[in-house]
Amino acid sequence: MYFKKIFFSISLFFGVHAIAVAQSSVTVTPENTTIYDTLTITYNASLGNKALMNFSNTVYMHSGLITGTSATQSDWKYAIGNWGTDDKPSMMKKVGENLYQKNIVLKDYYGVPANEEIKFMTFVFRDVTGTKVGKDEQNKDIFVAVKVKAVVDKKVFLKNYVSHQFINNTLIVKSDTACVVVKPYTDNCIKVSFFMDGKIVADTSYSVILQASNSQVKLNEQPDFIELQTASFKIHINKIPLRISYSKVGAANDAATFFSDENGFFTESNSKGFRFKLKENEAIYGTGSRATSFNKRGQKFASYNTASYGYKIGAPTLNVNIPFIVSTELYGIYFENFSAGNFDIGATEKNILEYKVEQGNLSYYIIDGNNFAEIMNSYTELTGKQPLPPRWSLGFIQSKYGYKSDKETLKIVKKLQKEKFPIDGVVLDLYWFGSPKTMGNLDWDRSKFKHPEKLITDLDSLGVKLIPITETFIAKTSTNFDYLDKNKLLAKNKEGNSYVIENFWAGPSGLLDIYQPEAKEWMWKKYKKQIDAGVGGWWCDLGEPESHPEGMIHSLGSARYVHNVYSQFWAQMLSDKYKQEYPNQRLFNLIRSGYAGMQRYSAFPWSGDIQRSYDGLKTQVQIMLSMGMSGVAYSHSDLGGFTGGPKNPELYTRWLQYGAFCPIMRAHGEGVPAEPIFYDSKYKNIVRDYINLRYKLLPYNYTLSYENTTTGIPIARSINFYEPENTSISNVCDEYFWGDNFLVAPVFE
Repeated sequence: MYFKKIFFSISLFFGVHAIAVAQSSVTVTPENTTIYDTLTITYNASLGNKALMNFSNTVYMHSGLITGTSATQSDWKYAIGNWGTDDKPSMMKKVGENLYQKNIVLKDYYGVPANEEIKFMTFVFRDVTGTKVGKDEQNKDIFVAVKVKAVVDKKVFLKNYVSHQFINNTLIVKSDTACVVVKPYTDNCIKVSFFMDGKIVADTSYSVILQASNSQVKLNEQPDFIELQTASFKIHINKIPLRISYSKVGAANDAATFFSDENGFFTESNSKGFRFKLKENEAIYGTGSRATSFNKRGQKFASYNTASYGYKIGAPTLNVNIPFIVSTELYGIYFENFSAGNFDIGATEKNILEYKVEQGNLSYYIIDGNNFAEIMNSYTELTGKQPLPPRWSLGFIQSKYGYKSDKETLKIVKKLQKEKFPIDGVVLDLYWFGSPKTMGNLDWDRSKFKHPEKLITDLDSLGVKLIPITETFIAKTSTNFDYLDKNKLLAKNKEGNSYVIENFWAGPSGLLDIYQPEAKEWMWKKYKKQIDAGVGGWWCDLGEPESHPEGMIHSLGSARYVHNVYSQFWAQMLSDKYKQEYPNQRLFNLIRSGYAGMQRYSAFPWSGDIQRSYDGLKTQVQIMLSMGMSGVAYSHSDLGGFTGGPKNPELYTRWLQYGAFCPIMRAHGEGVPAEPIFYDSKYKNIVRDYINLRYKLLPYNYTLSYENTTTGIPIARSINFYEPENTSISNVCDEYFWGDNFLVAPVFE
């Protein structure tokens, strides 16, 4: 993301500007509400910037929410309104001279989930064309603080056993409230599914690729329980109440239960999920990318891909969310549901793990193992192994925001090589196609990159691959918007027209409906043209998607429902096409977002737009280790830090030293030099030594890649990876193993 506006800190913005302005032109009553209550919004057009004062025609309200996940004051969530149209849902009722009102229910109007933290409501007002726009007296968006009371939903739990049948190696248990299906996939992987209405429906999975095998299963039927046993573990199903627990076969204490329901499966008014028991000293890992401690015990957070510009240590929800956990009790659970979810891992109740989702079926796969390596191997068998990377991608890659011409790009590469810095790749940011306003062009801006084909061949002769950025946001001012709009290849509003995100940072833009085969084919042609010219890899940015309004509709479903797998479809398209048309060329996809199974599509994710600080550096180990325990071995960061703060040679050097022991070594940033050649000799020499060390370690690192491809074992491994039972090292976040022969302890201060 390239958000260039200067903004106050969130605390200053929330504490001063918003409240003072909000009272002047908009009131929201009642002040204390729930998401299920009716709110009355009153707009006084004679206050604020007065753009709509004495206006005689219809006034439209554009609104959104600032939530706990909003990164800045401009980061509206659940935005409602289609600019420049006769948008009926946004119309207000005139109730007096310069007074307009609208009644809404937060839940219904915005589609906000019950557990979302709401801080402010955001507003702008307009006429039908959008030429008259009502804002505050400083001509800025209007913010109103709201106090939303929590509503505790009544949970309905699975109750008592009624009957069961065992068919084709599958146990089907009927209770008085639901149907439970237990199906072995392998000796150490079992799928458990719940169906409230008793109708068994296949999951819609974009993550699981493993087919169930005919594992040998024993069924033990008793008056009080049913027990299913594989070669690895026992599944014990208590009848009254109906609860499930798991124990290992052949363990020192064969009867010891390593995992069990608390109240098991439940439903409530707006979600459904699972509740499990946690043991006293049990540590939990995985869940994707979060700037929180490696052990997720005691944390709660959303499972919803979220871009966070300039994030710091402690950010709970980032660009990659994977509902897979690994426990020091030596089991793993993958929750098979891609819709928006929430984890509570002993935060609300110390010894309870709760995971719930908003839509879709409820299933989980439980994996048993004797160590972390076995669990990761089984999980990546379930969701796919990472293909071997191109060997060049394990070298040094140089990037920045951004090189603006072919001459500048080639000059930087030659200067790096002249000063004895090995380099295998150079990345082009959005200037290769022009500017943010031409986002979606996906072709060279030949006014600046005058000879791109020659640039590619020149770089290739120097042993350097070119990696251009791509996005699926299509600016209205791009050359491709009209075509995509006319052919209905963009995501739509409820009227069936292309949804234009008016406040997108690159300018009003549509979003490619990546779920449509025709849209994927259109974009692939853009890639193919450049691959044939010699482009070596791709940077796929903003794929959370970064801006995904609640009212947007895709061919596969609503924005919120399909949000988490948007980048997955994008990555799959590239992977499939490379296999079909370039079977001898390994794909390098530098991608910012993804989901469970993303690794099988040659995904090489970085950790997003991290703040340039020592805290920003420190949190990268937490993220890298967590991603590794989520099946994604190549998570890395913008070495040097992406944004914020002045040039800091020591911080840059420490980050690059750490980067020599990361799955991908790529320097990137904005505002200060990202290239080591622009630092004094003291720092430059250290960085050069570590980049050269990276190349000396290439045979070792390539072996680690092979191990990951064949076994799913992470490349960077936690300190307790080889001794999970050691509780004293269950949450070490400042050092790690690089393979099993190096201990890496970066300097963070």
